[in-house]
Amino acid sequence: MSVRRVGLALFAAGALFAVAAFGAGLTSSDQHLAAGTQAVARCDGSPAWSFSYGKNANGQVTSVTVSSISAACQNGSMSVTLTDGTNAASGGPSTIMSCPTSCSITFSSLSSALYPAQITTVKAVIVGP
Repeated sequence: MSVRRVGLALFAAGALFAVAAFGAGLTSSDQHLAAGTQAVARCDGSPAWSFSYGKNANGQVTSVTVSSISAACQNGSMSVTLTDGTNAASGGPSTIMSCPTSCSITFSSLSSALYPAQITTVKAVIVGP
């Protein structure tokens, strides 16, 4: 056997020992794994939200108000993201406060400012309540 092969064999054995020693130090207290499916009810069955924008002196969108949110969504947490194909402006998460029939929420400080004519996508999501 050549010196190169012996060296390679010793390296492989050392690496195997190191991996085994590292693995021996890992512990796991839970021995079960589970999966399943469960339907999740929406707080707003078929949202018909409306969006209005607040602008800065340059005409860029700096705030967003989302209206016509179902009262069943109160205490949920909403986030909003606007994109112009290249850049994104996001707000939230913010809690939807108590409202009698139809809620609204304003994101007054978006992460960046976009020109309204260039906005291509508006996404809003509610987590909870």
